[in-house]
Amino acid sequence: MKNLRKKLNITLIATLLAAILILGSTGCFGVSCSTSTAVRFGFKETEKSMYVGDSKTYTADDFSFESGSSSGFVFKLSSSDEEVLSVSGDATVTAKSVGVATLTATDLRGRTAECNVSVVAEIKSFLVRTRSRTRKVGENREITVYAVINDGKSVAKNYDIDWSVNGESVDYTGAAYTLPPSSTPGINKVSASVTAKDGTAFTDEITVGWVSDVVPEASVKLVSGATEQVYGAVSAAKYELSGVTHGVDGIIGWYVDGQESGEGNGFTFVPKSVGKHVITAAVNGVMLEDENYVTVTGAVTPTGLTVDFDTFYPSTRVYWSEGGENEAFELEVSPLAGGEAKTYTVTGSEKMFTKAELDFATGGYSFRVRSKGDGEARAESQFSSSVKVDKLASEAITYLAKTWHGGNYYISSDEEFYAIYDYFMLYRTQPTSRTTSATYAVYMGYDSAYTASRLSQIAFNRASYTGSYDISATMKGKVCTLEYDFYTVSTPSVTHNVEKSSARALNGMDPHVSATGRADDHVFPLDKAERTAEVTTTDQLYRAAELGYAPKASGRAATYYAYAKELLNTILDDGMTDLDKVHAIYDWIMWRVLYDDSASEIEEVSDAVKYAAFYIEGVLTDKNYLAVCDGMSKTFSLLCNMEGIPAVRITGMAFTNGSYGGHAWNKVKIDGEWFICDCTWGDVRVGVNYKAGNGLTASTYSASYESASHMYFMLTDSEVADTHVEDEDTVYPATTSVPYDWYAESAQSSLAPSLHGLVHTGTDLDTYAATIATLAKTALGTGKRSFTTKGGTTTSDYFDFEIKIADSAVGEVKPKLMSSDAKENPLIAALTAKGLYYNIVSRDDYIIVIASKNVRLSA
Repeated sequence: MKNLRKKLNITLIATLLAAILILGSTGCFGVSCSTSTAVRFGFKETEKSMYVGDSKTYTADDFSFESGSSSGFVFKLSSSDEEVLSVSGDATVTAKSVGVATLTATDLRGRTAECNVSVVAEIKSFLVRTRSRTRKVGENREITVYAVINDGKSVAKNYDIDWSVNGESVDYTGAAYTLPPSSTPGINKVSASVTAKDGTAFTDEITVGWVSDVVPEASVKLVSGATEQVYGAVSAAKYELSGVTHGVDGIIGWYVDGQESGEGNGFTFVPKSVGKHVITAAVNGVMLEDENYVTVTGAVTPTGLTVDFDTFYPSTRVYWSEGGENEAFELEVSPLAGGEAKTYTVTGSEKMFTKAELDFATGGYSFRVRSKGDGEARAESQFSSSVKVDKLASEAITYLAKTWHGGNYYISSDEEFYAIYDYFMLYRTQPTSRTTSATYAVYMGYDSAYTASRLSQIAFNRASYTGSYDISATMKGKVCTLEYDFYTVSTPSVTHNVEKSSARALNGMDPHVSATGRADDHVFPLDKAERTAEVTTTDQLYRAAELGYAPKASGRAATYYAYAKELLNTILDDGMTDLDKVHAIYDWIMWRVLYDDSASEIEEVSDAVKYAAFYIEGVLTDKNYLAVCDGMSKTFSLLCNMEGIPAVRITGMAFTNGSYGGHAWNKVKIDGEWFICDCTWGDVRVGVNYKAGNGLTASTYSASYESASHMYFMLTDSEVADTHVEDEDTVYPATTSVPYDWYAESAQSSLAPSLHGLVHTGTDLDTYAATIATLAKTALGTGKRSFTTKGGTTTSDYFDFEIKIADSAVGEVKPKLMSSDAKENPLIAALTAKGLYYNIVSRDDYIIVIASKNVRLSA
């Protein structure tokens, strides 16, 4: 039996351990044997990148010293993660794998200095991309160009990237370059380059710019090549757009079958497939009405012929590669025992058979398929290779007939095994005393590359349910037997009292939710799903929603599903986009929930899993709204999927304060792209400073608050790769490679709809600060703000505003906005002029402005 103890998925609470170093009289510690008094020191490079495989030996020259002298300096290095960065011989480090580690140097007195080391992968591909190639002159909007390394799988900020605009180099080597708005039409060519470890130079360029509302007249013509071609003998078709000069008075983009395929005045298309291909062009983001076609005729033999007698048993689905819109196919089915073959003409790329037509209990069959053409580009093809399915053993039929809401107990792939394993974990009988045991058997109708034990381990890691279990997996013939001992529950019975919690919310920003809501009889997309699942616990509820099942809820699941529906009908309305809805859900969770520090500190799994903080129960409530990342991520997933917006809960490890701890967050799919949302990390802790007393009795003190932010809203995998690591064996969707910048795209308050949170080198900081101060004073009214929606009412003495400094503007802008001198910092000057108390808090390249009329904040 293998004991599997799932780690608590809670935000890391860092613990600093004091090390006692004992030096022997005949030995030495660290790199030098000198006994001279050490001086205060630090790494010259506090942030460093290394390629996998690189090594470096540190010497005193790699440190700076308070006294300016390194004489007699003795140190020893250690790594927070030896799997990422190993240390040998006290002073030599080797980059082992992609990730982040904290390198610590300790001197003879036990004093330390730290360097954050990012270990990066070799560069295989490099692109520059943007979400907005053009802006209208009157928008007063910036354009940000992003570097994408290894298709977004590598963290671009950990590489030195050289940028240039219109051939002129800029003094910046970061991951994203922001061009400030232009008051006149203008086109810019932005290029970036990076050098790989082996010296290979990668360069890419993109044309962006500011354009007028009037689209220049332009037309497309075929310069050379044929528009009617035969597959196997294709040639280039060359097009040209006239009326606009690319990069001078406009930006021209070319599209093939709706996919962006090039830019410039000329475009060459070489067909790669049979079909009628549509070639179009866009000028300044506006698609021209001209459509050009290149038709390639030929025969395409169907591929991917699959016989699925499992999913729809006792029916059988036979399907193959998708064909053309009007393409017809001929499917041939032949009994393996001999006899007459039957043929079927099929429109589309699949056919369902009843048990009366195909019965694998009585015999096997051979299948093949060919195209009969579509009357246009696609011609008749040869038959595909045959697929044979033998007669099924009676034992297999028994498992096919045994069902659960996701299928049956006949397993035909690793993914099916993971799915039913998840079901066994989720629908277990809850332990009432020490242990609940269960035994399940499934028929393995395929040959997995893994042993039963390894397959079980992978399935367990993918299930990601907090708890303690003993699980064994054994094979006998084709039957895999799974034996479980469940030691912990998956339903809460204990709640911490929010009134006694040390956590406090600043509530300086109202959540971006609907002001009107929608009708109570709204039908949720999830409830329209064809497949259904019986659910009685909230873990079953959120998981069923993730998998696309309409929940048939009873018990506590029904109670919280009803709350979720009432909540969504309150904070959403029918005029919202999917992005608006996700934004409202993200904001509401941060507004309503306080982090349950007490629950996060429970070390014993069997005790922790009894607390509501780890479940939806800790979030969807009007009282004791305390949760950790488990509860918040499950709720976010449920609410998004109820709206028909695909979302998944991610489990893994998060890096903070030099080490990793268990964590859970989310990915959500909007307009075909996946993004990361992390409500737990988004609700940042800020220290607010106060004044007390006057004159000789004047003093200051501070208090910690949760402040809802959008630092972890709509991010990409590469943006969080240095801090968020997905669990081993899990396979979650990869995000898009180009970020969505909420700070650039969204207004923070309806009182100032044109005021966004992104600042850059083109921002007039005096005007910007004055607008924020005016907004703060207006929002604060007589001094106290209140907000009411589903979940209760909050009141606050504070107003806060989030600022993100564009990567390429940090060096110029951040010193000004963080200066304590009113003459240097326009925020201080503007807030003071409005008679407001304030705090200005910095977190990396973000700034939070906190203002109050009545509470004496200390700058």
